[in-house]
Amino acid sequence: MQQPFRDDRGTLTEEQVRKETERCLGCGATVVDEFLCVGCGQCTTQCRFDAISLVRRYDGQGVSLLEMKKAIVPHVLRRKVRIGIKKIRKSLRGRAPSHA
Repeated sequence: MQQPFRDDRGTLTEEQVRKETERCLGCGATVVDEFLCVGCGQCTTQCRFDAISLVRRYDGQGVSLLEMKKAIVPHVLRRKVRIGIKKIRKSLRGRAPSHA
């Protein structure tokens, strides 16, 4: 009786391995540019061979919890002022007479 799940493909030659590895990331499913990568993981889901993985690397220094408030407060205040100004401008535009 013959085994139904026998793999008849065999192994690849060194030349075939080189050709297959040259095709990696050239399949057209995705384009990877390390300078534009935003870490979405699309390339890892599109690769049928599970040959791509993402590794998180962060070289920046963080802010300690005690210093975080000092670092964030100026940005929060600036943002709140900008939002307030936009709301005022929007309400003033709504009150302006129309030139019909």
